[in-house]
Amino acid sequence: MALARAVHKAQSPGAGLQLGLFTQTSNKLMSGVEVGYNSTDEKATDFLRKNVYLFSAAKTRHQAVELSKQLLDDEGQIRPWRAFRKEALGIHQQYNVRWLEAEYEHAVASAQMASKWQEFEDEDVLQYETVGDSRVRPEHKAWDSITLPKSDPWWLTHYPPNGWLCRCTVIGGAPGARHTPQSILPALPEPDGIFRGNVGKTGIIFPLEHPYYAELTAGEQQLVQKAAGQRHISDLVTHSKSLAGVRRDGVSSALQAINKVHVLPESPTSNKTLPISFAKTAQGTNGVFSYVPLRDVPPPTLKLSSDLTDAGQIAFTTLHELAHFIDHTYLDLPRMVTKYMDKVDIEDVLNAVKETKLWQSYDTMLADRLLPRNRRAFLEDYLMQPYEVWARVYSQYIAELSGDEAIIAAMAKGRTGIIADQWEDEDFEPVRNALRSLFVKKGWTPTE
Repeated sequence: MALARAVHKAQSPGAGLQLGLFTQTSNKLMSGVEVGYNSTDEKATDFLRKNVYLFSAAKTRHQAVELSKQLLDDEGQIRPWRAFRKEALGIHQQYNVRWLEAEYEHAVASAQMASKWQEFEDEDVLQYETVGDSRVRPEHKAWDSITLPKSDPWWLTHYPPNGWLCRCTVIGGAPGARHTPQSILPALPEPDGIFRGNVGKTGIIFPLEHPYYAELTAGEQQLVQKAAGQRHISDLVTHSKSLAGVRRDGVSSALQAINKVHVLPESPTSNKTLPISFAKTAQGTNGVFSYVPLRDVPPPTLKLSSDLTDAGQIAFTTLHELAHFIDHTYLDLPRMVTKYMDKVDIEDVLNAVKETKLWQSYDTMLADRLLPRNRRAFLEDYLMQPYEVWARVYSQYIAELSGDEAIIAAMAKGRTGIIADQWEDEDFEPVRNALRSLFVKKGWTPTE
């Protein structure tokens, strides 16, 4: 009901996109794509993902518009929250239960048929096939047994699925199979507008003619296009399929936590994904982000200590190292020269940090002439460097907003010890606000 509360508070659809609902919708539909499209090739599924993200963004915005229509009662007065909530629950049931289930099944079927299309050879002869029971729609029954070469243009408009919950498929016919005469094709029914196409060739599961998109204003469509062009962090990292137990849980928790908070634009470098693995790391370190300065080859990597056995600690360490990846890839904060820079992309965040009690405690330590040399070096050359401050700020912010108790508990351990490296809740407030403003400025949070 977060979207409903936002609409009721703003008394309008708002100026942005509710990230939580957008993420939940796109994750649900992409899970359908992954079920239907049996491929581990990132490039092979990316063209389907882009369409799913656009559809999910349009659906989220369309739902906000529909909710805003329920703000006024029959007398033209703003409904109080209790009355508005009742109307919102009906819209939620329609959009996010009944319709979403049908959309999920359509995503599965479309991905299956897209995969099939890629498997057919160019010279194959294809045959349309229905399930053959009483539930088959009349127009689909008319297409049953149509047999044509893969190259025939008929497949550009009639390739299934051809409707919500369509169960039709296409099979490869024998090379010598008799082709359906071209003369009868014009008399066959046409698919409904939004289903007229070939997902195997276009990657379009949900066309722009769908009301979710078509009924939006030009400005809202522009908002949707911008949001759909962004990626979830889980789309940008890869890890061994053999990850299991706490390792799998920890990495997954970190990715899910970021997905709840923000999205990212397309990578501006040639590196589209970041490999995550477990290995021995230097003593006293839980993880390391590695890269070659000013080069994309070899690509950056993220390694977590194989000694980590707690899922929460694995998740929090993953957040910290992913912050370095985001720094390296998306921010004007090149790690190798940050200590010499006055102006950086996160200047407001760094300034907020310098106002905290934690930072002031560092300054107090450094002012002590008796501070051991190793602790002075730890503070000056590591803990107080912008790239490291960013990683600690980012990981704490994501941990807090995720609500994941295991990650929050792991983060809280950084508040103890001889030199604390994470902030107390109240001390973190100005930093929290600065980071939220940065995400809005960057357009990483498509919400009002």
